[in-house]
Amino acid sequence: MSTRICTGCARFVSRAFHPTSKLSSRQIAVGALVVLLATAPLGCSTDPGITDPIAAIFEGVVLTTSKSFVPKGGGQTELTATVISKSGVPLRDVKVVFETTSGDFNPGAIVATNEAGIATATLQTSNRAGVKASVGSMQSDATMVDVDSPVDLEIKTPGKALAGSSASIVIKATRKDGQPVTGSVDVKFGDGKSSKINGFAREAIVQHRYSKTGTYTIEAKLVQTAGQREDTSTSLEVKESVGIQVQISADPAFPAVGKSVTFFVQATRSDGGEGKGRLLFEFGDGEQVERTDFDGKALFNHQYEEEGSFRVKAQLTASNGADDNAAMTIEVTKKGDANPGDDELNLGQVSFLHANISGWPATSKITNVSITGSQVCVYHTKAGKWPVAVLSGVAVEGNPWVVVNRDGRWYAGTYEWLRPGQVCKGITAGNIGGHIKQAPLATWRPRSGEQIGFIVSTLARDANRTSNERSNVVLIRWP
Repeated sequence: MSTRICTGCARFVSRAFHPTSKLSSRQIAVGALVVLLATAPLGCSTDPGITDPIAAIFEGVVLTTSKSFVPKGGGQTELTATVISKSGVPLRDVKVVFETTSGDFNPGAIVATNEAGIATATLQTSNRAGVKASVGSMQSDATMVDVDSPVDLEIKTPGKALAGSSASIVIKATRKDGQPVTGSVDVKFGDGKSSKINGFAREAIVQHRYSKTGTYTIEAKLVQTAGQREDTSTSLEVKESVGIQVQISADPAFPAVGKSVTFFVQATRSDGGEGKGRLLFEFGDGEQVERTDFDGKALFNHQYEEEGSFRVKAQLTASNGADDNAAMTIEVTKKGDANPGDDELNLGQVSFLHANISGWPATSKITNVSITGSQVCVYHTKAGKWPVAVLSGVAVEGNPWVVVNRDGRWYAGTYEWLRPGQVCKGITAGNIGGHIKQAPLATWRPRSGEQIGFIVSTLARDANRTSNERSNVVLIRWP
């Protein structure tokens, strides 16, 4: 096989290789061939059958970086290109070309390999960069240098902050490699005020008091001991700081076992307004009720099945972020038999719009009164036990009564018929007066918090009668 060296190749040899007195003639010959192949331009070959002498002698170029990211704001990373020959001989003085999509190289983009066949260059960049290295037509795989930080800086704010009250703000910095973060932190609270934390190490808590409501942007800037800088921000909503006071009252204050007691809860703001929000009310016997739309006032009717002392609690979380709670102890006395002495109102002072039942024996005991937005239920011990009459083909056993104070005078009227065992009727504040059908209660509409009485009797709405019995009368407040 004949070998030829083109004129361009000869010129590359003469420029690229300079033998020294330390090299033998054999080494000089080998070195000349290596330099020839490493520096020959594409298309120039020592063999007519080889079009790329670079590929004939090199296995490849491997590129590595000292770190895969630079800090925000810019930084350096060292690139190392290792030129691998097919024979395993380190190739010195091979020119490696470094390329990048962003930044600059120091000392330059073209660097010759050293005795170990390695070329190094330093990349200075402030943007994400794609880098690679090549020798002639032989290229390394592309490598990315990201702009990232090994430190995560975060601000933690309280779940709620009130104007005029101190808020705890936590500044925390963590390294991805687990090493401690030290330095100083400048904090801007968004209201024109700031604070500097010297000697910062991993985490610090800053107390700050906002004087006005609003949404504030909190900024933190970390300067590490080594000089690296990080910054982050978050927002904090500050709500009005108005005090809330919750009060509880009970009627009657000493109820009997099985007797209905009405609890009245009221919440007022320090500025005179009503305390609205979420109310949790506990009766002390394991029962509780929650009002998510509490508007400042509420009534709860309840009955206790055992005598004893019960701790009643009301806890309010107001819409403005404030909260308060109140508690009281209620004494429940021993249950007694139904008798006129259980009446909570002197029926001799009541004007009856239907039959006058004040003198009827109280043979039944009201145990609970429940009023919702769609019905009124009056539970008593003789439900389903009184005599039954059939009127217009319908079996009935009694009538529920409501007792109302109008202009300082008490009136009582029936508002429905009760079938055997029935205690609930579809009565609301909007229609109860129309069901009574007698003046002055025909147009009456109960108000929230208004005190009213309830009674249940045998038939008393018209001339039909059975055994002429009634329950006791209990007083509650309309919810």
